Amino acid sequence: MRIGEEEAARSLETMQAARIELARRARWSMGRHAISGLLMGLLVASYALPGGWPILGVVLCMLAVAVVIDHDANRDGLVVSGSRAGPTRRLTIGLGLVAILALGIAVFLRQRLGIAWAPVPFGVIVALVCTAGSMRWEQLYREELAGVEGRN
Repeated sequence: MRIGEEEAARSLETMQAARIELARRARWSMGRHAISGLLMGLLVASYALPGGWPILGVVLCMLAVAVVIDHDANRDGLVVSGSRAGPTRRLTIGLGLVAILALGIAVFLRQRLGIAWAPVPFGVIVALVCTAGSMRWEQLYREELAGVEGRN
């Protein structure tokens, strides 16, 4: 079955209108961005805990991520991940690398130099960077949906 040019054009217009509407609705609160950053920061900061307690911090952060995803799905009817191709993926990978680097430095300072509290300020930095990164991620995603990617 072949469709005519007019029908194809109408379909494309309808699809673009739906993407623009989704871009308009795809807004998360500052609190939601802060939760993302806070979880990443807590993951790093938990390594300041003594003994095997950092593992509990990791487990609690993982559980919190599952709760946030479930909340997003219930609130929005969908969950958008950072694994999308393009600028959002690059930003997600960059934020992950920042967190891993911060964690590596913090653990080195703790284990090799005996600065037990070192993960705490690195956790704060990661929380701030990832909160800002979450806000930027949303902006990139909305631009992509609206068809203006690459213009920022």
